Amino acid sequence: MSTSVKQRLDSFCKFRGGVGFPEALQGRVSGDHPFIKVSDMNLPGNERRIHTANNYITEPEASKLKAKPFPPGATVFAKVGAALKLNRRRLLVNETFIDNNMMAAIPLSPDDSSYLFYLMQLFDLGRLCQVGAVPSVNQGDLSSIKAYIPLCPERQKIAEILGACDEAIEAQERLIAQKQQRKKGLMQQLLTGDVRFQEFEGTAWREVRLGDIVKPLSRKNAIGNTNVLTSSAKHGLVSQTDYFNKSVAGVNTSGYYLLKRGEFAYNRSSAKGYPYGAIKRLDFYDEGVLSTLYLCFVLREDSGVQSDFLAHLFEAGLLNHGLQSVCQQGARAHGLLNITKVDFYGLKISIPSSEEQEAIEGVLNAQFEEIALEQNKLDQLKQQKKGLMQQLLTGKVRVKV
Repeated sequence: MSTSVKQRLDSFCKFRGGVGFPEALQGRVSGDHPFIKVSDMNLPGNERRIHTANNYITEPEASKLKAKPFPPGATVFAKVGAALKLNRRRLLVNETFIDNNMMAAIPLSPDDSSYLFYLMQLFDLGRLCQVGAVPSVNQGDLSSIKAYIPLCPERQKIAEILGACDEAIEAQERLIAQKQQRKKGLMQQLLTGDVRFQEFEGTAWREVRLGDIVKPLSRKNAIGNTNVLTSSAKHGLVSQTDYFNKSVAGVNTSGYYLLKRGEFAYNRSSAKGYPYGAIKRLDFYDEGVLSTLYLCFVLREDSGVQSDFLAHLFEAGLLNHGLQSVCQQGARAHGLLNITKVDFYGLKISIPSSEEQEAIEGVLNAQFEEIALEQNKLDQLKQQKKGLMQQLLTGKVRVKV
């Protein structure tokens, strides 16, 4: 192959789609081969390589499918639907079957599996989607893509460099996960009074209704603010423009709530890690607007409660038990949990003295700041890898072998 001229991908690999998933395998947790669905790509441990699956198939069952398993080293990805636009790629560790919503790129030489994996990450397959109600790509779309494919020694060196980047990223992610677990344990201990500071052990906590310490907000967007917010489980209240790269709200937002820095919003929709909805504080902007489907509120000035303490209490999920007890089962409007304003503001929480709140805040704020610093390092590592991919996988920067 030429070291400078771009080649069609079908000169370097072949593409093959999966097969229909046999419903009889649903929930099968053991077998000779994993049977991968798109959802399996999000399982813990499957961030770069597919190690586990929710469903497995035996050899006799596989023979009835009249299809071969995909080899280790193949790169798999979604080929249809919203998952396609997420551009997630995974390397197969074992001989694996994939369902018909997925496709695999199989290198012509097993030695090229890592280079192909990174090369596939370079392409935004969402832009190749066929026009239609459901986005999709096919073998023809993918095979005709032209890519920079240097000689084998350089390919392997590039894959080695990018692999080192991934190892650094994964090590940093493990470190953050450990610190988050430690923070979670401290929150449960300190915010429930299970662990007390010695100087406060003789003081009692008081039980209050949420509505006694916060005041509901119904301030409408009369000023024409265009910073439409959304509640992210991971990032809190963030601008839709930053989160989705566009605003998904209607043109007229005058009926939205106007929220100011330090005020809270409760999203009555379940999310990962937040089975009864997330309560977030507006920390990143001076103002923003939210749909009236949210419950917005502000801390009362005479509440005797610190804003950081309350934010930590919400983040620890200490309202979940109360929310579960008032969550009505039945029809849901807009996918919302059926939790009324009366029930929400009637929830009870326990609060220590102001001095103990400040001591708890000091410990937990330090934990959050430490994790934020590590997250910043992780973001830098990911940005570094992205830059290297753009340079090395396009031939803009050559690797000496």
